[in-house]
Order: sequence, then structure tokens, then C-alpha cells
Amino acid sequence: MKARWWRLVLLPLVAVILTACKLRIIVPEEGGIVVWGEGESCQAGDICNIDVSDQNFDETFRAVPDAGYRFVGWRRMERSFCGGKDGDCHLFTTTFNDNPNLVRFLDSPTDVFRLRPEFEPVAGYDPAFWQALVAEFLVGNIIPIDVDYLYASQPNAEMCDPGILNAEPGERALETLNQVRALLGLPTVAANAENDLVIQRIALIQATNAERWGGLRRDVSGSDACYDASVDDIIEGSALSAWAVPIDPARDVVTWLTGQFDAKAQIMRRLAISPYLTRSSYGQVNNFGSLDLLPDTADLDPASQPFPEELEFVAYPSGNFPFLLMTPLGQDYLIPNQPSNDLRWSITWVADDAGRQRHRFFRNARVSVAHRDTEEQLTVRGLYQEGTVLPLNNVLNWRVDNWQFDEPYIVTISDVEMEDGSIREIQYPVTIDRFPLVDELITHDPAEAGDSRSSQAVRGRFNSQTDSDSFAVELDGNWAFQETGDIGGRDSSGTVKLGYFLRIWDTRKQLLLETDQPVGIGFPAGLYTLVLSPCSLAGACYVLEGRPDEYSLEWARFE
Repeated sequence: MKARWWRLVLLPLVAVILTACKLRIIVPEEGGIVVWGEGESCQAGDICNIDVSDQNFDETFRAVPDAGYRFVGWRRMERSFCGGKDGDCHLFTTTFNDNPNLVRFLDSPTDVFRLRPEFEPVAGYDPAFWQALVAEFLVGNIIPIDVDYLYASQPNAEMCDPGILNAEPGERALETLNQVRALLGLPTVAANAENDLVIQRIALIQATNAERWGGLRRDVSGSDACYDASVDDIIEGSALSAWAVPIDPARDVVTWLTGQFDAKAQIMRRLAISPYLTRSSYGQVNNFGSLDLLPDTADLDPASQPFPEELEFVAYPSGNFPFLLMTPLGQDYLIPNQPSNDLRWSITWVADDAGRQRHRFFRNARVSVAHRDTEEQLTVRGLYQEGTVLPLNNVLNWRVDNWQFDEPYIVTISDVEMEDGSIREIQYPVTIDRFPLVDELITHDPAEAGDSRSSQAVRGRFNSQTDSDSFAVELDGNWAFQETGDIGGRDSSGTVKLGYFLRIWDTRKQLLLETDQPVGIGFPAGLYTLVLSPCSLAGACYVLEGRPDEYSLEWARFE
């Protein structure tokens, strides 16, 4: 995390008696949205008015920051609510009947009270980068990249030639690694051209021996094909992977950070986010990847620390954190299942001299994770204190059950034993962002000229096999969807088909359904996103050639 102590006071919901006939929500242009009720929301740059005319009003308003921003609190203004508070804002009129003076406010058309959230950018968070990765990692499909992109000179395993990687793949891996480090307030890692050939050879040795070994290995020797003694000094500190196809280097880095492919995955993550790491090299040979994460010996000298002296620990995840870094390989990125209970959370104390290497800060530490607003405690299990691993010592990791995307949590590390015998407590916030990273991706296919929508229908044309059209629709209750134009029909078994795929996303951009058949479904009140496409998220497609491409989707209520 950044070089500071996080200490937050857990606040209860702010209960404010609403004494006006109109509530005006003002959302700044940048930052996020305000949500309440069953999917109601006020978007960035909007001014939303809510009429309050009776004594049954009872709503809780939540400020939801965009990726790259954090919610600071509700602004203090004249005639405003929740000013200075940083939790949810609870407004209600249900106690007005006890005071006739308050009841009169409900009849006044001139009284307006305001609610305005304040957002600020999060240092080190580049939402455009993470949104692009979501799009490129779409639904977890592993799409092979062009070998011409990878190699200036292609490897030849039979000749034990590791080949030469182009500059761009190495830069891509390094950029991804540095984007993660920036989230945690860590210094940038530079390219290490001196190790480029060695790290390529490590990938070559894995590629030529993995089948015989039955997996990835670090204990290589002269009896292994293509062995070269130059790899001995860094292979122990290198992340390793094996894919079925040539892979995007960014996916390699994200996969190592989420703890997959490598028997020493937890160690590799800690090395990747070590403040001592200053240089790195990336390699890939015949679908086997390698990344040098071993800090330079000179950087381990306390006199040449590459990071601020006040940096005491690094926590993963911490602050606002992209969900890609907490999503297992193979899980759909747009259609996440329950967030993983198996990916470990961790904290590492920065060991800057031999004395601290020997001292165990987390020997008796306890960990709790609580929802920031409700104070609900989550189940923490598998707490594990690890010893010295290369330059890293005092590593504590654990698992958290039933955490959710886009929810604010506070992690508390209690009973941290300092070298002078004193006891410390560490607190830091965690929000794992999903909604702000997928929102634009899901709605990035607006209707083109000729496409249209009415209250209960959308009509248009697919201009190509890859065209998709998105529509925002207010829905409440039970609705049945069917194709009324020429594009639908029946398949060979007689099943009625739409002739394309319909996806419906809820107010938080969670996928409710994807189907190519007429369907009926019940909806809580809210704003939903309909996406029509010739292709499913999994890649199954209707062929448009030789068939009508004009769609006419209509929906009607049913009991």
C-alpha cells in the first residue's frame, strides 16, 4: 500500500430526518454515481430531483466512485444532507407525523434540499488501462496472439535456440507489472536488457523439458535438454507459466499475480510487488512464459533503498483494486461467478536490514475484514505466517469468504509485534472494482443510424458479424421478449429462435441472462441494458450471410 498508515473510523449509517418536498442530487462530472432503492441512480454530471410528498419516504443513498476515483464524503452545503459524512446517507420522513411543523414542509413546493458526493482521483490507478485489459481478456477466452508480434527471431527448440523476443511483448509485460505496482504505491520497475537472453533460455528449458518432467521446474541441471548454466542465478526468482497457445504477456503477468500456474505462486506475487524489485525481463518460448522477479543484489543494501523510508508494509489487495487481479483464470471476466474465496489476500512487512529479517512482526497477528458501512464481519480463514523467502520476510496471507465486488471493506491486522516490544494495529481500505470497469464495455455498442427503440421494442440492423447494439430500458415486473421480424425462426428441431443473442444486464452490469430464444423474466424496478448481437459471449455466432439482418425485438407484460 502507499507509504502511510490507514486509520478509518467505522461510521454507522447517517440517519437524517428529511424536511423538504424535493431532494436534489447533484453528481459531479467526474468520479461516479449515486444509487438508491431498487436500482435507481443519478449519473455523473446529472442533477436528479426526487419529490417527497408523504411520510413513507425512506431511502439510503450510496456514492459509487468510478474506477480510478474514491468517495471522499458528502459535501457540506447550505440546506444539504449528510455533509461531511463518508458513509451511506439515510433519509426518511417516517417520523414526521409526530411533528406538525415538519408535515408542513411536505406541502411546500419551494423547499429544496441537496445531496452531493465528492470524489477524488486515486493516485496510481489508470482506469483506461484496466478497462482495456477487461476487453482484451473478454469472458476468459484465451485468444492466441500472432507469433510475429512475439518474435524478432523465432525459437528453434531442436537447435536449443531461444530466439529473440520483440521489444513490444517485454514492454507489455513490464507495463502490466508497473500498473499493479502503481496501485500499491510502489516504485516503477525498469527493463533489464542484460537478462533478456537468460530469461528466454529459462522459457526454452521449460518448453523442451516440461513434458518429460510432467510440469514446470526450477531444479534444472546439465542432464536437461537445452540447459545452460547462465540460468542458475535467476531461475529461482522467476515466474513460470505454460499455455496451449502463444499468449498475451499481460495475461501472463495477471495470471502470476492471481496465483496460478506456478508451484511457488505466492512467492512470485510477493516478489512482483516487492519494493526491492528495480528491474525485470520477460520471455516466452513455444507458449511457455517466464518473468525475472529476482531483485538486484545491490538493491538489498539498506543504504540504497529504492523506495521511501516510511514504507512499512505492502498489502494485496489494498485501496481501490481492479477485479482482474482477484479473478481466477478461466472465470468469465464479464460474467463473474461468486468472487473467489480461494485467492489469498496478503500483507508483507518491508524488511530493510538483517535484524528485521529475523524479527517476526506477524507472529501472533490476527486479521479481520469488515464491511466499511454495515460493519458486518466476513469470515477470515487459512491465516498463514511465512518465514524468510529471498529478501521478503514476515509475510501474512489469508482467505476471505463471501466478499463482493464494488463493496467497501476495512482490513484490520491486530497484534503486530514491533522490534521494541510494542504492539501495533494496521488498518487499510479495500474495494475491488468491477462495475466501473465493465460499465462502458457493456454499453459501448450504441444504436447506429436506422436503429430505434420505443417503450416496448427495439428495431435495427446488424451491419456486420461483429456488430452489437445496446439499449438502456426501464423495466419493472414480468416481461416476455420475442422477435417479431424476419430474422427469427425455428431450428431443425422446431425450437423457436430469435436469430441472434439477447443479453440483459442489470443495474450493476451483472448478466441476468443470455439467450437466442424467446424468454420471459421478472425484473425488480430499475434501468437495464439490452444487448443484441449475432454472437454470444462464448463465441457462438449466427451467420448473417444470405439471411435477413434486420431485427425487431418486442416485449410485453405477463402475469
